[in-house]
Amino acid sequence: MTGVPVAAPATTPKRGGGRRSPSRIGFLLVTIGLPMVVYLALVIWPFLQAIYYSLTDWGGFTASMNFIGLDNYSYIFTDGIFP
Repeated sequence: MTGVPVAAPATTPKRGGGRRSPSRIGFLLVTIGLPMVVYLALVIWPFLQAIYYSLTDWGGFTASMNFIGLDNYSYIFTDGIFP
């Protein structure tokens, strides 16, 4: 049987030149997760520590730190220096 040769089926090229495309989870971790971790470490954690330290009688140079609650704040508002 002689006939017209049949063309091979067309192939579609792979995305990215054969490389694997990045996953959405990885993309989200890099674009949202990493900045969130940095923000928590550099802003939120020190803010929460400052609130905790304000509720103690710690002077900054001693090892003793006693929880005194809102006494520091009541002292500020009853002191004559603070307007």
